[in-house]
Amino acid sequence: MRDKKSSHLHINILNSFIEDLTVSKSAKRHNLSRYMVNNYYQKIRYYLLNEFDKTNHLLYLKSRKKEFYLKYFQISNFLIFYIEFENIIIFENDLKYKIDKQILDSLFNHKRANCIKLTYNEESNKLNIINFYKQKSNLNEFVVSRLKKFRGINQEKIYIHLKESIIRYKKNEYNLKKIIDKIPILQ
Repeated sequence: MRDKKSSHLHINILNSFIEDLTVSKSAKRHNLSRYMVNNYYQKIRYYLLNEFDKTNHLLYLKSRKKEFYLKYFQISNFLIFYIEFENIIIFENDLKYKIDKQILDSLFNHKRANCIKLTYNEESNKLNIINFYKQKSNLNEFVVSRLKKFRGINQEKIYIHLKESIIRYKKNEYNLKKIIDKIPILQ
C-alpha cells in the first residue's frame, strides 16, 4: 500500500505529464529532482508508446489499404518520413518494406508538395507514386511547435518524442489520463 506522501507525489507528476510540462518545469513546480521526475516520465512515455505501437500495428495489419500518403516531419536537422492512412501513422523505419530513396528525395525536394499519394503493388513489391499534394497538416504544426519547447532532442530519442506528440495530438487530456492511470508500474 502506498503512503499518502508518495501517492500525492505520484498524482502531481502524472498531472504534470498530462499538462505536458517539461521535466525541468515539473521538478521545479513540485520541488523534486529532475532525475526523479525524468524516471517517472520515462515510465509513462514507454507505456504510452507501447500502447501506440500495438494499436497502430494491429490496425495496420487489418487494413487492406493499398493507397496511402507519405509525409514527413522536419525538426531541426532531422527529417523523418511517415505513412498516413485511415488515421494511422507509421514511421518509415517501422514499415515491413523499404521506401525507395528516390521517392523520399522527390518528396523532400519538391518545391510545392509536402505529401505524396502512393500505391503498393503486391506483384512487383514496389511503391508507385500516384500524385504529389500540398496539404495543410495540423499534426505537423502541432508536433513541430511542441518539440520546440525542449532544449534539444537527442537523435536516439526523436522517435519517442514524435510518437508521444502524435498521441497527445490524437488524445485530449481526459483520455490521456485514462490511459496513464492503467500503468501497472505506477500503481
